[in-house]
Amino acid sequence: MSKHKVRLHQWQNGVLIAFNHFFESFEEAKVFADSADASGVKIYNQNNEVVHAVVNEPTPPVVQPTYA
Repeated sequence: MSKHKVRLHQWQNGVLIAFNHFFESFEEAKVFADSADASGVKIYNQNNEVVHAVVNEPTPPVVQPTYA
């Protein structure tokens, strides 16, 4: 079986943080990537090639109404 690396990118307090997780199969990596709460997720194969990518739209800020 081949190894797959999942790299997550998350914004935390205005800083972009990257996390790596490793899986034995692409299927396991894809299930994790598709359910991850992150700004962007990429799956790399054993040759460090991107084989799947997920880009999540950022949540727009909540705008408070103003009264003039």
